[in-house]
Amino acid sequence: MSKETPDIVSAARKCRGLDAVITASTTSTNEFADYPSWMRFTLTDALIDELLKLRALCQANDLSDVSTQRSCDVGSMTILGGASEPCRTDLDRLRVYNGDYFAFEANIRNTDVQFETVPMFFSDFFGEVVDGRRFIAQEGRDDEADAEFQEDVAEDEADMASADDEAAA
Repeated sequence: MSKETPDIVSAARKCRGLDAVITASTTSTNEFADYPSWMRFTLTDALIDELLKLRALCQANDLSDVSTQRSCDVGSMTILGGASEPCRTDLDRLRVYNGDYFAFEANIRNTDVQFETVPMFFSDFFGEVVDGRRFIAQEGRDDEADAEFQEDVAEDEADMASADDEAAA
């Protein structure tokens, strides 16, 4: 096990009971594909335990990564004609890499397009959640990038709600 393990476990314990809702931006393995720009998950005590368990499994067995099935909410995606619709996913998973960071991954149903959250490093993640951070932008780990990303997510959610209202009418 690495030297920082007690610090990470200690930071994770401080997140217990917060049930923080985290929204992270995404990237894709296909540069030409349309995919949701964000994924959202709740950092529950059970998820904290699972993250620490997977991290320890990587470190104890010198594994490059380990994953388990787990889904989270995803943003909408633009379809032909410029409309937004909820993204249906398949093969959703949580992957821990080298015991250093984790990401949520998913495939867009009926396609070969895979997308994932930006890497969330254990060394920073739990402390940032305790400090109140809830949006993790791809562009950088600073308040300005997070605020811009938060605005984009709010616009996307408003578009999805508007589309739901139109469909119900």
